[in-house]
Amino acid sequence: MTSVRKYGVLIVAVICLLAGVAFFGRGYVVSREDAPDNQALIDEAATEQVIKEAAIGLVSVFSYDFADPAASQAAADDFLIGDARAEYDTLMKTLMEQAPGQELVLSAEVSATGAKRVTDDSAELLVFLDQRSQRSTDKELTVSAAMVTVDLKRIGGAWRVERFEVL
Repeated sequence: MTSVRKYGVLIVAVICLLAGVAFFGRGYVVSREDAPDNQALIDEAATEQVIKEAAIGLVSVFSYDFADPAASQAAADDFLIGDARAEYDTLMKTLMEQAPGQELVLSAEVSATGAKRVTDDSAELLVFLDQRSQRSTDKELTVSAAMVTVDLKRIGGAWRVERFEVL
């Protein structure tokens, strides 16, 4: 191997090493800058807890049975606050007027959830929600899916939805 070729290989190796160190260092700095405030990046247990509570609450809020409308209202009373409750009331108004005549039953299920941000007292999630609706009057079954951004706030140790948006 000629000396020019040896130095060329050595220079390429040094450049690659420096580039790797630079990229690794930048990635470490970025993750460390976000980490103190965002537990979604560093605290798996806290993230799993907010996701679990959000799923339970959203399923109970977005499930509805014409024979027992008070159950979904009670879930909304417990789980929704502020703008989320006002949005829910707007969405449910027409449904609650039509559901008894159609004998409508809605069953919600969370299929996936991602945490964008989790802190000690707030969280932002993206939730994929499936909802099955069935009318007993004609046995028609419909399945729909939605992506919902959800902002939660911890109140008295429990997570509550303060805002949601169907995308």
